[in-house]
Amino acid sequence: MTRKTRDPRKDLKVRALRTFVILAETGSFSKTAEKLGIAQGTVSNHITSLEDYFDAELFHKSERAREGENLTRVGIAIINPAKEIVAILNQTEDEVNRIKGAVTGTLRIATSTIPGEHILPSFIAKFKAKNPTVEFEVDLSDSGKSLEKLIAKEIDLAAVGSLVGYESEVETFPIAEEQLVLIVPLEHELASSESVDPYMLVDYQLITREKTSGTRKETERILKSLEISLEKFKSILELGSTESVITAVSENYGIAIISSIAAKKAENYVKIISLKGVENRRKLFMVRRTRESYPALVETFWDFTKNLVTEDE
Repeated sequence: MTRKTRDPRKDLKVRALRTFVILAETGSFSKTAEKLGIAQGTVSNHITSLEDYFDAELFHKSERAREGENLTRVGIAIINPAKEIVAILNQTEDEVNRIKGAVTGTLRIATSTIPGEHILPSFIAKFKAKNPTVEFEVDLSDSGKSLEKLIAKEIDLAAVGSLVGYESEVETFPIAEEQLVLIVPLEHELASSESVDPYMLVDYQLITREKTSGTRKETERILKSLEISLEKFKSILELGSTESVITAVSENYGIAIISSIAAKKAENYVKIISLKGVENRRKLFMVRRTRESYPALVETFWDFTKNLVTEDE
């Protein structure tokens, strides 16, 4: 019996399947190339090899493509099986890496300002010292947006100062503890005080973060417990980052209530004052989605960070 020789051009390549899945999601050769870290020409070659394998076009190259209808009928028929194959291969690679003790890949973390600027950098540096091939993508925004991205599965982990609205959807462990403090300009009339009654603050312009900020939510919670609404303040100035709030206070545009962690690093530019009669210590958390099986990289960083925090206690 004569054995038929396999045509190497008809081999199904795993890399081509991965490229196909990403291209179907992004609809862009340039974005696909950037996401996979390959040249656009390589993306084109991968798609051509798949089309050779199936002897059919997978993407429209005509008016339909310009109207947003990217996949052909054949492309639509194989996209879900391709995703399943890629997912199984990724899980298998993770398991093999776990057995070998190897951790590779890119970890995506969304974080609010305080953990992102003052806590995570140390964790990441220590982790990379042990796992130099791992890359990190850190998305710095605020607690609300970070948790939104986590639940939408746009990122792997989040580090935030507020869990409001997401408590039942996530599991957490604390990575730091802080309290909110008042900061005023160095020459401000309150600068000689070591502590201030919050009721005195309404006569000044309050500089604060945006509504989705964890610091803003905690500030509102504290003031509400004292029956002080933001509407009672002389005026409110909203800014998009803790750094911009500190700068505005240092330049005498008003006062602010911010994280003690961030305030301590700015004590040469502003006066830090405690809030009299207010117990406001809060925890900052590392967060991931509940009821989910995680890749080796996510599990390893999660456990590594938890161990670091435990050692520091």
